[in-house]
Amino acid sequence: MSTALAHALPQGWPPPALMRRRVVVLAGGEEEPPVFVRHLVSPDDVVLAADGGARLAVAAGLVPHLLVGDVDSITQGEVDALPPQTIRWIHPEHKDFSDLELALQAAFAADASEVVVIGAFGGRLDHLLVNVGLLHLACNLGVPMRLLSARGEALLVYQDVVLQWPVGRLVTVMALTPEVHGLVLEGFAYPVSGETLVWGSSRGLSNVVARSPARIALTSGRLLVVGGAPGQSVQIEVKRTYLEMRSLDVARLVFVDDQRLRLSRVVDCPASYYRYLYGTVGHRYHWTDRSSWSDGQINAYLGDPNLHLWVLYFEGAPAGFFELLHEEEGATHIVYLGLLPDFHGRGLGRHLLSAALQQAWAGDKRRVWLHTCTLDDAAAMPNYLSRGFVPYREELYTVDLAAAGPPDG
Repeated sequence: MSTALAHALPQGWPPPALMRRRVVVLAGGEEEPPVFVRHLVSPDDVVLAADGGARLAVAAGLVPHLLVGDVDSITQGEVDALPPQTIRWIHPEHKDFSDLELALQAAFAADASEVVVIGAFGGRLDHLLVNVGLLHLACNLGVPMRLLSARGEALLVYQDVVLQWPVGRLVTVMALTPEVHGLVLEGFAYPVSGETLVWGSSRGLSNVVARSPARIALTSGRLLVVGGAPGQSVQIEVKRTYLEMRSLDVARLVFVDDQRLRLSRVVDCPASYYRYLYGTVGHRYHWTDRSSWSDGQINAYLGDPNLHLWVLYFEGAPAGFFELLHEEEGATHIVYLGLLPDFHGRGLGRHLLSAALQQAWAGDKRRVWLHTCTLDDAAAMPNYLSRGFVPYREELYTVDLAAAGPPDG
């Protein structure tokens, strides 16, 4: 660690208009579905991106008010692509505080009414443990704070709280001080009344919400409360848009001039490799309709002679893929197209779509089409329109974020 750290906040932070509002901090520790993030962030929230959290913000179509950190998890191009109104608070790589703690300092400087951190789970175990410990910072200031993920959430309790959590939600409590006295759990499958919970005990593991609202109280100490996945439906309306291209002449192809890139059609693709591509690319966009496919189903699908799977490689590593289904009457359907998370922010989305168009128009073709939806990356629709696609139909449907995603993305 270095002792040379400028503690001063960046010039212009915090703007008066952003004071005393809820602050959402996007961290880079865990890949979260963009639709999940968009669902959580309201127009009045202040959005802070802690280093790699900037990539999460862009994927969700959000403009961070502040970028914080040493930007070692994102590229300089991704930093430069942020709009001018995003204030930069850039730090050296060797510093005394993590990017997330610096973001919290900025949130507290803005007198945040509440802090929600998204993306603090996953990654390195030491980072996860430290991020949980950062809940103490908010507790010391009396600021409500939660670590939130599509898989669950964590908060620190030091006084009476009422939880509007759904019945059946898994809950674990553990002491974050040597002892928690006077612990009360009401509305749980295993109620507690006035007990002492010591640090390191498994006494509070795997309880369940039996009645909502549930109540947690204590007389002294600090208690970590961890809730599992909500276990209830989160219904959102999704718009699916169908787009088409009637001539290659209108295509505006853009390629990245990099000799390390190589496009290859994969023939006789192993089911495990297809499952890796599909799951890694589609996780954040709720591609789930094929997640349960057996090897036999995948092999049968890929064995269709009209279905062509293409993979974009960067120095031999897969960077993205697309599927083309050559239909009757000279039509080609771009069924799936996407980049692996590590290759976002490099301009490769335009490159991949341009490559897909080249292959889709090969031979005697008269139409190329695809569809996208509002679960997709925020950059997807602008990319399709910029390459020459024209929307021709829209439809609305409802998606349960806790259940399977829509068929075919």
